[in-house]
Order: sequence, then structure tokens, then C-alpha cells
Amino acid sequence: MSLGLWMAVALMIAIIYPSRQVPDLVWVLIPLWALAALEFARYISPVRDGLWETLAMTAGTIAILIFALFSFLVLTISPLDMSAVVKTIGSIQLTNGQIYSSVVIGSLLLLVASVALVGYGWSMDVAFQGATWGLLIAFVFYTMSASLAAANLRTRVSQDLWSTGPETVQADVLIHQMDDLSRWDVGVNDGLDVFVSGIDSPALHWILRDWNVTYSEAPTLSGTPSFVIASNQLSAPELTSAYRGQEFTWRDYPGWDTIQPADWLRWSMSHTVPQAEEKIILWTRSDIFIDARSSKP
Repeated sequence: MSLGLWMAVALMIAIIYPSRQVPDLVWVLIPLWALAALEFARYISPVRDGLWETLAMTAGTIAILIFALFSFLVLTISPLDMSAVVKTIGSIQLTNGQIYSSVVIGSLLLLVASVALVGYGWSMDVAFQGATWGLLIAFVFYTMSASLAAANLRTRVSQDLWSTGPETVQADVLIHQMDDLSRWDVGVNDGLDVFVSGIDSPALHWILRDWNVTYSEAPTLSGTPSFVIASNQLSAPELTSAYRGQEFTWRDYPGWDTIQPADWLRWSMSHTVPQAEEKIILWTRSDIFIDARSSKP
């Protein structure tokens, strides 16, 4: 009860705290791990009836779960078209998704039947303890895999429900291009004026800290600055006539609001979700470019 109360209070504080961070969940995980360890210990006991039979039941349970896992992986992260019809039985047409879903469900039913048959034909202790050990081993490996994903130790970037927020993508590309154009025009980096229209981003404020910047909350254009940084929703006739624009992916973030049931299944194994992107456009005044000037000395 004390551990459960600790976990509930720590989770409530982490949710209510306005500037919460991912490390705040550590205080939730400590009692949760302690509760899991206490429950885990209840099922780790000496073999009561037949060591080799219990180990065989454990191995069989793990083998069936691995087979079900492979089928589930094909169902969730395979590039196969799961809506494509691949088999026809009489008047019934089966798609890839239906076939692999049936294999997963059939594997779990086979596990239940195996436990029942071993318990009926040999010993309930052997059946229950062997199946329990197999399930515990499978849960331990899944927990380790999910922990690696949560710690971003996998080869590809993974997403969790408690994420750190949007991440900048092409900030370096944006500032390097602006520096190149500034060196060509005035001979130094960050030597031109910049107008930022309708974008509220602390990261953008930081990378433009050395520039002469004017910020406008409204998506409008004022004057004829050398650079205009605006969202791709800004449409001003003077931009298209006197400026050249290039689109950048400024930030991306998990698209939790558009996720579908199939995406949840994929996330449960690979911790990847469709990404939503925020685009911005760097507008550069046309007379700054090389080809806009005379080539004569």
C-alpha cells in the first residue's frame, strides 16, 4: 500500500508540475519496480514436482511465445500490404492481416491448450510453474527492450508517450545558408537584417542571437529586410515578387493526435509513430544572390 501510494503521488506531481521533464518519472519508476519485484518473487519458488518436466514446459512456453512474436512483428512492422488478398478458401478471401492475426491468436490458444494438457496428463504444478516461468522470462526481455527504446539506445530514434517535445531538424542548415549569403553580400557572417514573422520558437531566438532581428507575432511583412523567416502559411505578394524562398523542416514531433489503431500496434513493438512536421520558409531578397548582379567588374 505504501509503494502504491508513493507511485500515485509521484505520478500526480509529475503531471501537474508545469515544467515537468522526462527524468521526473524516475520517482514513479522506483515504487513501480519495487512492486514488480515483490510480485515477481511470489512466482520464483523451488520446483515442487519434476525439474526436467518443468524446464521442458518453460522451454515450450518460450518457443510458442517467440513464434507468436514473429507473427506479430510481421503484422505490425512488415512492409507487406496487410489488406491484400493472398488466399481464397471457398467463398472466403483472406488478407495478409487476417492470416497473421489468426496465427498470433492460434499460437496463444496453443499455449493455453498445452498448459491444460500438461496439467491434466502430468501435473498441475508442472504446467503452472513451467508456463509461469516462461511468461516471466518473456516479460523480462520485453521490459529490457522497451527500456532501451525509452533510453533512445536503439539504432533508430524511438518515441514514447512522455516525450521531451518537438525537436529542431534543420536549424544548422538554415543558419549556415544565411551565413553564406551574408558573407557574399557584406563579407561577414550575421551581417544582414532579419525579419521573423509569426513564429514563436526559443530555438530560433537562440540561433539568431548574433543577428539584427525584428520579431513580429502577426504573420505579416514590414519593410524590405534582407531575410524573412516565416511559416509556410504566410502569403504576401511582395515576397514572391522580390524574394526567393527555400523551405526547411524546422521542428518535428510525434503525431499522437493522428495515430491510427494499426500505428498503436506498431508502436508497441518498435516505439515508432508517424511524425508531424513544422515547415518554415527562408525568404532572401533577390538582389543578394550572385546571378542578380552584373558579372562585369
